[in-house]
Amino acid sequence: KYFSYVAIIPYTLTNNDVTVVNGIITECSYFNDIKNKGSVITIPDKLDNEVITGISQSVFYDRGISEILLPPGIQKIESGAFSSNEIINLKVPPGLKTIGVESFINNSINSLTFEPGSQLETIGINAFSGNRIVNINFPESLVRIEKYAFQYNFIQSIKFEANSKLLSIGSNAFIGNYTLTEFTLPDPTPNGYTYWVDWDNKQYSTNRVVSNLESFYKVPIEYTLTNDDVEVVDGVITKYTPKNPNANILTIPGSLDGQKITGVGNGVFRAFGLIGINLPVTLET
Repeated sequence: KYFSYVAIIPYTLTNNDVTVVNGIITECSYFNDIKNKGSVITIPDKLDNEVITGISQSVFYDRGISEILLPPGIQKIESGAFSSNEIINLKVPPGLKTIGVESFINNSINSLTFEPGSQLETIGINAFSGNRIVNINFPESLVRIEKYAFQYNFIQSIKFEANSKLLSIGSNAFIGNYTLTEFTLPDPTPNGYTYWVDWDNKQYSTNRVVSNLESFYKVPIEYTLTNDDVEVVDGVITKYTPKNPNANILTIPGSLDGQKITGVGNGVFRAFGLIGINLPVTLET
């Protein structure tokens, strides 16, 4: 086993420690001075006279932080923001909506709690990989758990609040939790759907106990693209900006934006969590 030891030294960030742009902390210089020893870091509600609503990419990467106290107004944590620290406990404020890719990867989190009234919608790829989480009670608001989000923890049980809005669990989201053998998917009927599917297209409706931790689990949501979803140049779809981000089975009509659809550009539909696509007969490339 490997252990790390961190002195508990509280510190509250000040205006002099950070750069804030439109409510988002984009830089933190506090840790650049070796004399600064703070490990229990409080981010106050306001810095530079701005309400803090976000943390930018990798701002607190590898800073020896053992605990982070997030402000109540925070809405988004971007990729790698707190990765490779020593964080043990994490309380997620109710206003946080997005936890980005690898936000808390490679920490020591053993207690992850979501405060009452949580508005959390998305937990990104590898967001909590490589921690020590044992039990998780996901909030009702959560819609998406992305690939590898909780791989290689110590998870023994997973629970979802009643009337869960969850629609998607990416493949390998809970892989490498060797004492976790199964969990129960939330009931999709409060969201107006009837069943889940896995990567073998097996359906789960009344019996929603699942044991394949490699598979994805998704509520099938069909959608036909409209002009508002795409950009089309000379008959080729060059950009996809979904108006229905939860849709995972797409139909591409033969005509969009007044043009016959003959092609789809490189990577246009990459990484949108699709499980089905219906192509038009007009497609050439």
